[in-house]
Amino acid sequence: MAVTKMWFTYGAAGREDWYAETPYGEVQVQDNEYPGFSDFQNHEIADVVFYTAAEGLTDKYEPEGITAEGYARVAKGGTGIHKYMLGDNGVVYEMIAPKDQSSFSSGFGEYDDGMKGNYTPTQKFEVSNDETAQAKWKEILKKYQ
Repeated sequence: MAVTKMWFTYGAAGREDWYAETPYGEVQVQDNEYPGFSDFQNHEIADVVFYTAAEGLTDKYEPEGITAEGYARVAKGGTGIHKYMLGDNGVVYEMIAPKDQSSFSSGFGEYDDGMKGNYTPTQKFEVSNDETAQAKWKEILKKYQ
C-alpha cells in the first residue's frame, strides 16, 4: 500500500465550509468560517489516504495534487482508495471506495450560504472497525483534553 496526505486538496472550489457525513453527524473538514467552527459538533484533526500504487510507482510516491486528475495516475486500476479521518470526538472514520469512483473530493460536501448546497457527499464515512486504531486515537487525544 502507498500512502498520501492528498485526501481532499484544501482550498477546493467554493468559499463555504466543507464537511463529511458520518454515523455521528457532520464532521467539519475545512473551515472557511461559513457557517463556521461552532456550527459543527465534530471536526477533522488529521487524515490520510492509502492506495495500491500503479505499476512503476513506489509506495513512496507522493502525487502532485492535480485536483482534476485525482488518484487516476497514481493508483492501480481495480483497487480501492482508503480515506481515513481522525475526529476530535475520538473516532477514527474510514471511507473505502473503488479507484474509478474516487476523487480528492469524494466523501465531502460544501455548505452554500450557510446551508447545505448542491454539492453534497456522494459517499459517507463509517466508523473504522480497526479497534487498535480506535484505542490509539483515544489515547492520543486524552493527552490534550
